[in-house]
Amino acid sequence: MKRDLKRMSQSPLDVLFIGGGITGAAAVYDAAQRGLRAALVEKHDFGWATSAATSKLVHGGLRYLKNLEFGLVRESLRERRILELIAPHLVYPLPFLVPTYRGTSNNLPMIGAGMLLYELLSYDKARLADHERQVPSFRLLSKKTVLAEEPGVDPTGLSGGAIYYDCQMHSPDRLTLEFVLAAAGLGAQIANYAQVDSLLKENDRVVGARVRDVLSGETCEVRAPIVVNVAGPWADFVSEMALGGEKKSLIRSQGIHLIFRPVIKNHAVVLRTRGGRHFFLIPWRGLTLAGTTDTRFEGHPDEYRVSRAAVDDFIREINEVFPSAQLKFEDICWTYGGLRPIVEDETDVEVEVYKASRKYEIYDHAREDKLEGFVTVIGGKYTTSRRLAETLLDLVEKKLGRAVTPCRTARAPLPGGDFGRWRDFLTEGARRHPEIGADMLQQLSLDYGARRENVLARLADERLAKRLDERHPIPAAAAVEAVETEMAQTLQDIVWRRTGLGTTGQLDEAALAAVASLAGERLGWDAARRQREIDSVQERLATHNIAG
Repeated sequence: MKRDLKRMSQSPLDVLFIGGGITGAAAVYDAAQRGLRAALVEKHDFGWATSAATSKLVHGGLRYLKNLEFGLVRESLRERRILELIAPHLVYPLPFLVPTYRGTSNNLPMIGAGMLLYELLSYDKARLADHERQVPSFRLLSKKTVLAEEPGVDPTGLSGGAIYYDCQMHSPDRLTLEFVLAAAGLGAQIANYAQVDSLLKENDRVVGARVRDVLSGETCEVRAPIVVNVAGPWADFVSEMALGGEKKSLIRSQGIHLIFRPVIKNHAVVLRTRGGRHFFLIPWRGLTLAGTTDTRFEGHPDEYRVSRAAVDDFIREINEVFPSAQLKFEDICWTYGGLRPIVEDETDVEVEVYKASRKYEIYDHAREDKLEGFVTVIGGKYTTSRRLAETLLDLVEKKLGRAVTPCRTARAPLPGGDFGRWRDFLTEGARRHPEIGADMLQQLSLDYGARRENVLARLADERLAKRLDERHPIPAAAAVEAVETEMAQTLQDIVWRRTGLGTTGQLDEAALAAVASLAGERLGWDAARRQREIDSVQERLATHNIAG
């Protein structure tokens, strides 16, 4: 995958996507699958913002049943199965335990009824070739069994519980990247660190964008008859460029996550704050991941950071409903957060962001604003991004005057997803590479799927075969793969969004220096640039990614 803005600017295109989160990545892939000449630009790195700030779940959204959003839940459950099918190395079942309490809406009869409906809406969940990766059915539990399964659950008022299954993402960053790689493999032109400074307009039509290379400072014009705004929390700023100062109204919800010492055993635990918001405690790489919060954010999205106050508030909420954790600020290994855009039709009406729908909206500005060639997408959830892209591309083809091409993204495996049964894939890997430790083979299989041989082939170089940090079964070869194949441009790209070395906030200085050296050799960094890259990562690690 090569980054070439000059070539992009000189190429005839059918559609240009602005924004490289999961929505943009899925959309440019669908466009390329349909034979469209597609391009995508992202002002930072792929999936660096909202798409990276998820709870690392692919789920139907059990709580949306309470809002009677049956269509959204059904769509999400169908898409959960599809993501298991096309990216089985990155999406797999995870058990969830829901404790129930007397005198609350989380009582056993209510949860049991919800589980039954959830099961009915996921009627096609068994349609997977690998039967071992199928999502099991739910079961109700007694109080005694709940405490045996998860001893940390608060026993006060506990009446029982339930275990049900949804799916976990091994890495949302790498799943987003899989869509980008798939699109590039089909001929789409892709560039990260490419910021849209303005839109090109002719009469009442958007015909492209003026794009600045953030790395070099050079600018170019990228022209296409259809421009799609998939900029997530920045969507209103992009639409403002098209509408001459008017913004498509949206609000932004901030959600933070905390990673800390393990306080649960084998399940994700579903909890409810005293204020009525649900959140999860999730097993994550030997630690516990807690998320998410959901509060309105005021300010420019470029300025968003996780605040100490938000962390302290969440710690308090966790301790109130899961007191056995006895969580303190000093226990936090890492934090991350992001902004979710929500449509707000009436700007003078306050929206309670937790209760706001996760449905998406696609705005054809030819209909809304008499402006041709421009489409904006707002809202949605990671799980349904592929389906959103399918709906979006149907509209794009119609606007191009083409017959709508049948979508194939629900059946075609992503680049790492074509390997058959997971158990057989691991067994074959161990047979072919007995010199590789089981933990490293597992890690590379999860990270790359069928593409793991690209990384394993690099291990013939002794320098690249070494682990970067003994706490992580990740070889130096993964950093080289990130630069040479996956368009990583900065040390942060490699550490967080390609290798996952920084995911838990645990990374030593020697590993950081080794990655900077490998990347610098290939990206032409001098000593000063290497040090700046190291400093930027160390600053985030030292503060646990918390502002101030």
